[in-house]
Order: sequence, then structure tokens, then C-alpha cells
Amino acid sequence: MADEISYYSDQSGVRVTDKRVIIASTTYSMANITSVSTTVENPSMLGPILFMGIGVLMFLGGLGNRSFGMSLFGAVFAAIGYFWYRGRKPI
Repeated sequence: MADEISYYSDQSGVRVTDKRVIIASTTYSMANITSVSTTVENPSMLGPILFMGIGVLMFLGGLGNRSFGMSLFGAVFAAIGYFWYRGRKPI
């Protein structure tokens, strides 16, 4: 292994050299790998959008009824939905 050139290595146990690919405890020879592809998985945004929508409706309902508690709870609900939405990233 001393004459191998390491191209990629990460904390989760993946290492790519010019002669082999090591994933956790499994080693693959580069001679046996014929193709490589990547995929992108976009997360569902339905949950965060529902949280924001319900929060905005609760906030506006609280303002209409002059209920401070409902307005505050709606604003917090909408804020949680917003930060949840911003935190969703493609894998």
C-alpha cells in the first residue's frame, strides 16, 4: 500500500486510491469497477411548507381574534417551519 496514491478519504470510512476503493470493511479492486454514477435525492418540502402555512394562518387568526397567545404560537410555528425548510438539503 505504500506505492498507492490516495485520491479521496473521509471520516465515514471511504477511501479511494489508484488501485482500490475501500468502503468501511469492504475493499474493491479498481480493475473490477467498470462504471460509476451519482444521483441527487431532493428532500420533500411538504412538511416545512405545511408548518409555515398553518403557522401563518394561526398568526392571522390570532390577530383577528386579538388573541396574543394564538398569534405568538402561530409565529413560532411558522418560524420552525421556515428554519426546517432552510435546513433541508439535497443528498
